[in-house]
Amino acid sequence: MRDLRQPWQHLPLRLRLTLWYVVLLALTVLLFGVYLHVQLERRLITSTDGALTVMATQMLSVLDEEAGQPQFEESDFQATRPPRLDEAGFAARLLTPDGAGVWDGLGAYTDVPMLAEPGEGYSQRMGVDSEWRVLMQPVRHGGQIIGWLEVAQSLDSMEETLGTLRELLVLGLPLILLLAGGGGFFLAERALRPIKDVTLTARGISASDLSQRLNYGGPPDEVGQLARTFDEMLDRLQVAWTQERRFTADAAHELRTPLTVLKGQIEVTRSRARSPNEYELTLDQLKEQVERLIRLSSDLLFLTRLDQARPMQVWEEIDLGHLLASLADQIAPLLATKQIQLTNDVMPHLLVYGESDLLIRLFLNLLQNAYQYTPEDGQVTLGARKDSETVRVSVTNTGSGIPAAALAHLFDRFYRVEEDRSRNTGGAGLGLAMAREIAHVHGGTITVESDLGKGTIFVAPLPHYPGR
Repeated sequence: MRDLRQPWQHLPLRLRLTLWYVVLLALTVLLFGVYLHVQLERRLITSTDGALTVMATQMLSVLDEEAGQPQFEESDFQATRPPRLDEAGFAARLLTPDGAGVWDGLGAYTDVPMLAEPGEGYSQRMGVDSEWRVLMQPVRHGGQIIGWLEVAQSLDSMEETLGTLRELLVLGLPLILLLAGGGGFFLAERALRPIKDVTLTARGISASDLSQRLNYGGPPDEVGQLARTFDEMLDRLQVAWTQERRFTADAAHELRTPLTVLKGQIEVTRSRARSPNEYELTLDQLKEQVERLIRLSSDLLFLTRLDQARPMQVWEEIDLGHLLASLADQIAPLLATKQIQLTNDVMPHLLVYGESDLLIRLFLNLLQNAYQYTPEDGQVTLGARKDSETVRVSVTNTGSGIPAAALAHLFDRFYRVEEDRSRNTGGAGLGLAMAREIAHVHGGTITVESDLGKGTIFVAPLPHYPGR
């Protein structure tokens, strides 16, 4: 069976909005027309009932009972009343007590249908040519019903009024919908114009050019928010793309250097015959470069896995105080080679949730970074405190400090402070980047403060229950 929604879905959005607007307006006008018709009919019936009540009161006041039965009294006014009743659409008659016979009548009373049984109150009766609104009241004498008075008014004028209203609605509805459809299409076109600009701009964006923006200057409505959100998304994409290109270029540079060294050493070694000792020395040098390539590849793979593993799948409760104490014991011999004093200021029983291997790598990177940039006879302090929400781990080292301009890029991948780009101390520039990513995975972050000539402090606040 063919899906009937497909043609509708292929229509332009502005046309669909206009059609919905026209359909809703048509339903609204129809419902209002029905409501207006019902209310007007009710008001006209009420007005007719009021006129019949007044007419019945007047008729009862002029009844003549001298002939033994009620009848309308004879007078000059009575002689001229029937034509005036006909002109106003009124009719009146006096019925026998059983309602089967007529004693007297005024106007076109013969056109008003008779009831099988008389009853007091209002009723509507359909005659041959028109419908009548009838009021029947008893005629009493001495407490006894001696007859019935019927006062009726034709509803032709009311039907004419209601018919005119229906004609106006039928004739006016298409005109209203036509004007509303044209106006709705114009407004939809005007309202959706920024979305069209978004579409055209999006089509002009490529991977090599993310500089285009909408620069929407309209009101801050839904469309304006969409346009600004689109520009903000492009800003983020451009920043991410720039970082990705820089990362790729830096990774290629870092990989090319050891590969170039490997190639050069191999070519030099093959240039002439060498002694076994020389070959062994060359192999040791090649091994160092290969190990460096392995470390760099492992770090890049580790960062990629961190990007793809948020949030972590398995959590466990970790005593961070015990973990940091173990790391301090491991790093102490390395610090001792430069006569660096290590101060352990870690509170016991600091519980967090996370993955122990990642946390070990996080704090080991911070401690190794402190070792690399702390001069001989310097000092490194490992501290940890807890508050109501986080455990704040800090690594402080004395030394020359970090320039203010470098602090903003310190956690960028492959970034190293310019005056210390030596690979013997600076590494590949991935240690702090990995530390920050691990902290993010655990729901925390890393901040750094540094004073030139005094030292640097890294602070990593980790929540007790990340993601909860």
